[in-house]
Amino acid sequence: MPTVVIFKLCSCRKKEHSMDKNQAVLDSFDKQAKSKTSTSKKRKWREIEQLKERFQLEKELRIYDDSLEYMLDEF
Repeated sequence: MPTVVIFKLCSCRKKEHSMDKNQAVLDSFDKQAKSKTSTSKKRKWREIEQLKERFQLEKELRIYDDSLEYMLDEF
């Protein structure tokens, strides 16, 4: 009888160990997916910030362009 009990305990431990391995693999996939979405979000925000800077620069350049045209009209 004791050998049967030991065998059952060992098989339970093996199942727990394999379940732990499976969970570790699933967790690693989740982490990779999260890091990809995080990187994607960061990239999108960088692109948005670049567009904002570009529009601001174009706006400032239009102001200077208008003032230069005014100066040329005087001559």
